[in-house]
Amino acid sequence: MTDASANRLSPTALLAQYESDFNAGDNAALLNAVSVCLNCGCDVPEWVAIGFNVVVMKYDSGEAMTLDEAFGLQRQKGKHQSTYRKEFLATLIWQKVAKYHSAGNPIGRTLFETVAEELTAKYDGLKLNGTDVQEAYYAFKKVTEK
Repeated sequence: MTDASANRLSPTALLAQYESDFNAGDNAALLNAVSVCLNCGCDVPEWVAIGFNVVVMKYDSGEAMTLDEAFGLQRQKGKHQSTYRKEFLATLIWQKVAKYHSAGNPIGRTLFETVAEELTAKYDGLKLNGTDVQEAYYAFKKVTEK
């Protein structure tokens, strides 16, 4: 992996992309940014804090009757729940791998196995192995590098 591609996939770079997406009207980018901050232990950028507080105020004040209305989100028609689960899992896996990698662990078999064990222990009913984690990590990486 080149320094450029590693930097492009850093939590900081991903947050910058989410900020750009959010500013362009993609409200899901705000939730994705919150997820990155929580899962990677990143400091919350000001735009995330402000955006999240605006959503909470809309909901708490009754301006928005539901959280999906407050966030301005709606699921795509025809997209199955299993697809959302796969996307969530791929994002979560990437975040865990990125967190360990930023702490100095090389990306490879050992790291993938560690993430698989951690997520399997944390989420009831989820059974992952290192190959599952590796495939999800590289699938997410491929999408984010476009």
